[in-house]
Parts: sequence; C-alpha cells; structure tokens
Amino acid sequence: YDSPLARYPLLRSRFSTETRAPDSSLVARYLRSELTAPSQASAVSVSSHSSSPIPFPDLKPLKQAVLHSALAQSTARSGDLRVCQYEVPGGGVCRDNDCEELHLSRIAKEPNDTEVAAYVHGTLPQPWNGRCDVHAIEIALEGVRLRGGVKDVDTRVWEALAGLGIPII
Repeated sequence: YDSPLARYPLLRSRFSTETRAPDSSLVARYLRSELTAPSQASAVSVSSHSSSPIPFPDLKPLKQAVLHSALAQSTARSGDLRVCQYEVPGGGVCRDNDCEELHLSRIAKEPNDTEVAAYVHGTLPQPWNGRCDVHAIEIALEGVRLRGGVKDVDTRVWEALAGLGIPII
C-alpha cells in the first residue's frame, strides 16, 4: 500500500507518538510518523538570537494532503463513484439535491488543530521547535479559534505563533 500522503514530505513530523492519544485518521497517523521533516533553517539563516524573525510556514502541502485524504475517503465508500457531470470540467455547480455523484465543490475540509500543530512544529527552525512543543501550538490554535470566530487556517496559525512569542515574517 502506498499512502497518498507519501508525496508530501513536509508533512513528516518530529514529535513522538507518545505525546498524543491514538487517532485513526490517515493524516494524523502520517503526521505522527517518526520520519524527520526538512527544516526551513536552510532557507533562512537563523542565528542564535531567538528574536530573529522566521518565515511563515507554507501550509499548502498540509491543506492538499487533507483534501486528498477527504477525496480518498469519499471515493473509497463506492468504487464506481463518478464526479458529477455538472462540475466537470470545472466551475459548474450541481443544483440537484438528490444527486449521488461526487461533488468536488462540497469537499471543503481544513486540517484540524492537531494536524496543523504537528505540521507547523515540524517546520519551525531551531531554537523554536525545541522551545515550543506540538501541544503548546495546538492549545494556542484552539485559543485563537475560541477568541476570534471564523478564521482561515493561515490566520489562525499566524495569530497562534504570534501569541507564543514566535516572530514571523
């Protein structure tokens, strides 16, 4: 079996499986793997000075992996499931409430806070990934969600990292 998430090496995390409760979701299992994530430290020279700003993590690979997983789960239920003819070649919308075909426009899934925290922690350069663990990032993300209403995942990550005192550029 080749995981559909194997194409996304940035989703590999450094945190150990002992820190989280078991979860059966494909993305969460993948994020809990003991494989190491490539560090962004090579892209940005991070000195020993902890106030040096770090680049905002690119969340696109995580979002794509979560959407791919949701699509895989949708198609796994029925092997002969087809994409609705009104949504192909793109831009169209099916208005039939009884349509049982696959609707790409209805698959709008964002990664949960656990997945985002694991991914973001894996992208943090030293010394931040040593000072801030996955659970702290997850708590900060939850706090942002509870304080601010509906925000996209990028905004929540930005505010959570700022709240943890991590300087982002």
